[in-house]
Amino acid sequence: MFYSQCSQAENAILDSLNNCMQPDSLELCVQDVQELITMAAEKSIPLKKSGYHKVPWWSVELFCMRKQLNAARRRYQRTKNSVLREVYREIYFQIRIKYKFKLHESKMNSWKSFLADITVQNVWKKIYTYGMKTNFTKRFEISGIEVSSSNFTSSFEDTIDAVLKKSFPCDPISHDNSEHRVLRSNAELVYESDDDVPFSRTEIAWVIDNLSLNKSPGFDRINNELIKKFHNFLNCQERTSKIFVA
Repeated sequence: MFYSQCSQAENAILDSLNNCMQPDSLELCVQDVQELITMAAEKSIPLKKSGYHKVPWWSVELFCMRKQLNAARRRYQRTKNSVLREVYREIYFQIRIKYKFKLHESKMNSWKSFLADITVQNVWKKIYTYGMKTNFTKRFEISGIEVSSSNFTSSFEDTIDAVLKKSFPCDPISHDNSEHRVLRSNAELVYESDDDVPFSRTEIAWVIDNLSLNKSPGFDRINNELIKKFHNFLNCQERTSKIFVA
């Protein structure tokens, strides 16, 4: 690419050099050559892009501490004097301990901040955005979400109950109007057909076990991972079959 850019103007520059008779003309030819080289380099030589961290817990302070740690390690490894090498070794290990402690503290603070933003309404959106779109490969467990003002769930079971109550709210008969009562009565009628064979427990268990993970949830905001954990949590295939048949 660089040579092709230069070869396009090679003949014109050689002709101007051959016809150059005055010092001023020679200076102009030199400027043309410099501009040609600069233009060809800009079009053909890629610029080095400095890398950046996509993780939310990375900060400028950690960047500076890592630079200091690398410098201390290089100084320790390149020192030939045994006495100075031992001194630099102690300094390097002290800096490394501080860096690891700060790194762990930054990760924990970022995780706590992430959990504080999770609610019943946006729990699956947070997981999808935080885990899939940012290529965050580490898997994490949801331990608590906010169910009301300053109230959080304390276990995985409570989290499942809160999400299910939000996704499947109560539907009492007292709230039905005339159309709803007709629909409810029709839904409760026993409908039998040879084509509509009820799902067996074995079929349901096989389908749940073969669900693919890392898939975004649908409109119900329940992903496949939660379905698997919910199935194991119930530990009762009869109740699970009623849910999926319904």
